[in-house]
Amino acid sequence: MFKNYMKIAVRNLLKNKVYSLINIIGLAIGLATCLLIILFVLNEWSYDDFHNNSERIHRIVQTTTSVEREEEQATTPFQLGPVLDAEFPNQIESSVRFFDMQEESHSFINRSDMSSFRFQRRKFLLC
Repeated sequence: MFKNYMKIAVRNLLKNKVYSLINIIGLAIGLATCLLIILFVLNEWSYDDFHNNSERIHRIVQTTTSVEREEEQATTPFQLGPVLDAEFPNQIESSVRFFDMQEESHSFINRSDMSSFRFQRRKFLLC
């Protein structure tokens, strides 16, 4: 019986070549897209899972609200880490702050005494 079904399927595929080709290409694109989405979701779910006690790692985000929209960013003020350590000593074991130095130059301003400095990243050429 399976052999008969295969014969009918092959005959229909050969009889309607263009229609069959469109369906097969659509199915292949759909399956490939589904697999890529699954891989992306699994990668996002595994974020920081390689650390010991990864369930204890938290990331703080800053919500910026404007007239048009509300946006969450993973940027916070520099002093947030030490302030949180001081405010919640029994709840925070340790904190880490990251700073992205990918831009060519940065300006840092201390608003309490209005002092500032500019950091210029240098490019080193290895010969």
